[in-house]
Amino acid sequence: MPAKSSSRRKPEWVFDPVPPSGQFTGGIPSAYVFKPELDTFVREVLQNSLDARQTGNDAPVEVRFTFRRLQGEDKQRFLDAIGWNYLKTHLQAVANGNNTMSALLANATADLGSGALTLLRIDDSGTEGLTGDEDTPGTNFSSLCRNILDTTKDALGKGGSYGLGKALLWQFSALSTVLFSSRIEEESPQKFRFFARTELPSHEIDLSRWNGSGWYGFPETVRNGKRAISMWDEDAEKITRAIHLYRPAQLGTGTSILIVGFHEPAQEEARPLNTVAQDILNSAARWFWNCMISDRPSLKVSAEVYEGQELSFRSESTPGREFAPFIQTVLPEQIVFKSFRYGEVAEKELKFKIPAKKSGDTPEIEATLAFRLTRGEDDLEESPWGNRIALIRGSGMVVEYRSTSRRISGAPFFGVLLAGNARGFSEADNALEEFLKDAEPPSHDQWKATERIQEEYRKGSRSRLARLWRDLDEAVVELCGQEIRSDAEAPEALARLFRRDTTQVGKTQKQDEQKLQLVGLSAFFDEGVWQFSGRVIQTGVLNKPWGFSLLIRLDSEAGEGEKLLIGTLRASGDAAVKIKSELAECVVQPSSQEVEFEGTTKAADENALMPDLQRTRVRIEIQPGRGGR
Repeated sequence: MPAKSSSRRKPEWVFDPVPPSGQFTGGIPSAYVFKPELDTFVREVLQNSLDARQTGNDAPVEVRFTFRRLQGEDKQRFLDAIGWNYLKTHLQAVANGNNTMSALLANATADLGSGALTLLRIDDSGTEGLTGDEDTPGTNFSSLCRNILDTTKDALGKGGSYGLGKALLWQFSALSTVLFSSRIEEESPQKFRFFARTELPSHEIDLSRWNGSGWYGFPETVRNGKRAISMWDEDAEKITRAIHLYRPAQLGTGTSILIVGFHEPAQEEARPLNTVAQDILNSAARWFWNCMISDRPSLKVSAEVYEGQELSFRSESTPGREFAPFIQTVLPEQIVFKSFRYGEVAEKELKFKIPAKKSGDTPEIEATLAFRLTRGEDDLEESPWGNRIALIRGSGMVVEYRSTSRRISGAPFFGVLLAGNARGFSEADNALEEFLKDAEPPSHDQWKATERIQEEYRKGSRSRLARLWRDLDEAVVELCGQEIRSDAEAPEALARLFRRDTTQVGKTQKQDEQKLQLVGLSAFFDEGVWQFSGRVIQTGVLNKPWGFSLLIRLDSEAGEGEKLLIGTLRASGDAAVKIKSELAECVVQPSSQEVEFEGTTKAADENALMPDLQRTRVRIEIQPGRGGR
């Protein structure tokens, strides 16, 4: 049964006082994790909705963005309904202070006096809604509306895992205030919920000091003070009808979010709302085309703009022609061995050995990834997505459009790497899905050896990811029907290869002549060190151990460039490695015709004489060495 109306109670803004320690917060730390760009905002909002999809519901998640500009009496009625007079005293206290939000709130509150108020409402349907009580962590309600670094997204196939993406909702509010309404699943005795939150730095009003955040709902006295709790059913319906946040039953279960005073932090001036709405639809297609395709899509996105009661824009997100080649690789008519022309989709399986976890006795697991590739049309206009690979796991979102270090002749290629549950649901697929989920930073825009990976998995994650990218580069060349050239023929690899040392090999000793080739060279800068790897192939005829020496220089337009100290070098098989400051030596037994190597430079602070390493390139030099020395 629905709860009885509590019409005699009135909602209030409730702020927490500064704790006994006196600690003040000068800003919202989570706001600095993400780029405050509309594209990032759309990624996080849509992924959050997909993660909250109802279990067992085959219908697509539908998300609608609605802009509304309020003026005059409409604006005043809205402000009265959200307790503006009291909220404004806290916003102005922050505006009068000296913190990261002072200028923003000073301008926003001043503009609100005579200007229009822009609202952005985001509705999702086919989702669970804000389930959970007021206090239990890990519920949809507590994670989104009340707690920090609280998430419900530990399940496989979900996008987030940090609970930080929601910070963008408040970043895109010039008043740092967000309102929520929700219809939840039928099993709950209460069906319709309302709650609100403002995110502020610590501030002082008269002689009272407040810790920052404020919540809007019914006041409730608890053991250690007062707090605001959710409003339900008739009470929630009454207030949401007054603030353009009522959810009719036709929307079904889900959540509606209202961003008060919408603005784009990365824009110097406000843009026309029709333009912003179209950019939202473009971003949705850019990152979620994989969820929009086929006869049964898992996501539908639309946008509307109202000026008062006048509708000025309405459209749906549809992947454009620039994404057609990617879609073609996911829904191929047939698979071929090589892709030479538009319409041909080639596929190669890649292997990835997942490191064992530090806890428990789970062994290493080898997982398979599906890499597919097609060629663009010869007359296709140059696209920012050409010669790139869309990385996708079970969440469905494109994590990254990764470029390749290989140069491909002819028409551009378009690749898709399907990993984890995007490929299947075997034990190995599930293990890789979990690993890649942990390998994403809070912005979920790449796969790397994050702190979580280093804490939970045994050593080897960084080098294995580097190997995956190297294998992916070689697969591009192979599926495009081209030869895998040595890096001497590929300037992008930033390598200078094998200078023959004639003092080491006599001219008459042809049987013992070292003929060396280097392929698959890769180098990238990560967490203060250069990671590098490659494979050396010995094509000569040798009856004794052979070897090579390796050094790394900063790339320089003039001169040879400064040498970097080598920290580690590992080689495959029974090859022996010795590091001497800037030089590493590798000795290989004659039974092996090739050896794979991977290593790192020492940290940037140990290369103290070097410039900013992240802003430069490296050149890897390898020379034949005397085997067995």
